Amino acid sequence: MQESTRKKIRYHLGKHKLMNTTSYLFRQKIIRSYLTNFQLLFLIVTLFFPVFSSAQLSSNDEVSQFIAAKGMFNDGLYDLAETELKQFIDTYPRSPRIPEARFLLAETYFLQNNYRRAISEYSRVYSHYSGMEYRDRAALRMGEAYFHDRQYERAEYQLQEFLEDFSENELVFEAHYWLAETLYKLERSDAALQHYSKVYSLNPKNTLAAYALYSVGWIQEEQEKWENAARAYQKVTKEFPGNPLRLTAQFREGFVLSSEGEFERSISTLSDAVKRSPDHELVSQARLTIAEALVRTGKRDQAITAYRTMLDPSIGGKFVDAAYYGLGWLYYDADRLVEAASTFEALANNVPSSPLVPAALYQAARCYEEREEQDKAKRMYSRISDDYSNSEEAPMAIYQLAMIEFDNERYKEAREDFRKILAHYPDSQVAGEA
Repeated sequence: MQESTRKKIRYHLGKHKLMNTTSYLFRQKIIRSYLTNFQLLFLIVTLFFPVFSSAQLSSNDEVSQFIAAKGMFNDGLYDLAETELKQFIDTYPRSPRIPEARFLLAETYFLQNNYRRAISEYSRVYSHYSGMEYRDRAALRMGEAYFHDRQYERAEYQLQEFLEDFSENELVFEAHYWLAETLYKLERSDAALQHYSKVYSLNPKNTLAAYALYSVGWIQEEQEKWENAARAYQKVTKEFPGNPLRLTAQFREGFVLSSEGEFERSISTLSDAVKRSPDHELVSQARLTIAEALVRTGKRDQAITAYRTMLDPSIGGKFVDAAYYGLGWLYYDADRLVEAASTFEALANNVPSSPLVPAALYQAARCYEEREEQDKAKRMYSRISDDYSNSEEAPMAIYQLAMIEFDNERYKEAREDFRKILAHYPDSQVAGEA
C-alpha cells in the first residue's frame, strides 16, 4: 500500500471559510447594517411600548452593540466580530454579557487560526468566571487550541484536566476525541485507541463517533490488526450512511480485507465502492488492489482486463506504473514474452520517474534474452547500468551484460564488466560470482 494514500482524516470542529472583509468601506457598511437592523426592531418596540427610562435606553445601546457583534460572528465575519467584541468589552466592562463576549472573542481568534491569542482569552474565561456557563466550553476549546497549535503536551494536560473537572459534562465525548487525537500525535497509539473507543461508547450516534471509529480502524490498520481494522471501518459504513467519511471507510475496509487475505470480499467491497464513487481519490488504489486480488484468486484473465483498464488514458489516475508492472508479470507467467517485454518497457518509457523502472527494465531484458534477442537485452541492461546505477538491479544488469559478452567469447569486455561489479558493488549478491 502506497504511504501517500494513507492520509489521516481528522474532524475539525467549527472550521469555516473566512470572508474577505479587509476593506474599510465594506467593514463600515456591514457594521451599519447590523446596527440598523437592531435599531429598526427597537423603533417598532417603542411604538407599542413608548415608556423607557434613560437607564433602559443606555441598556438598549449595550444590547444593540452586543447583538450586532454576535450577529457578525454567527455569519462568519470573524474579523469584524473581533473588532466589535473588543469594543463592547471596553465600553461595558461590567455587563452581564461579558463572559459570553469574551468567549466569542476567543472563538474569533480560534476560527482565524490565531490559536495562541485564543488560548489566552479562553484561559481568562476559565479563570475569571467560575460557575458561568461558558467555563466548561472554554476549558475544552483551550485543549483544542493547544492541539491545533501543535503544543501536544499542553493539549494532553488541558484535556485530561477537563475530564477530571467536568466528568459529568455533556462535552466529555468531545474531550475524549481531542485527547485521542493528541495522543496519536504523541505516537501513543494504544492510549489513543482507548479514547477513540470512549467517544463511540459515550455518543454512538454523534457525527464525531464516525471519525473516532475511522481512527480506530486507521490505528488497527497501522498495527496490522486487519480483522479489527475491517470491523471498525465496516461500522462506519453501516452506522453512518450519510456521513462523507462513509465511502472512504469502505475503500479502506477493502484494502484491509486484501491485506488479511480475504480477496473475494475485498474485490466485492472495493468494486462496490468504485461503482458508488468513481471519482474518489482512492479509486486508483482500489482498482490496483482489485487486480492484485484477482491474481491471487487465480482469475488471471480478469486481472489482465483490470490492469488494462487502469492503463486506459481516459481513466488515468495513480498507480499506472504498478499496473504496467503487474500486467507485465501476468504476460510473462503466461509465456507471452513479446507482450511482457513491451509492457515492462512501456512502464520505463511512460512513467520514467517510477521507482519500478529499474526492475521493469531488468524484466524486459530477461524476456528478450529468453527470446534470444541479445541486442535488445543488452540495451535494457546498459540502460540500467548507465541511468540507474544506484538501484539494486544495477549490479545484476552488469553481471548479465558480462555473461552475454562471455558467451559470445568477448572475454575482454566480460572481464571489464566483472571488475566493474567488484569495484562499485562489492557487497552485491553477484559480487562473489563476478
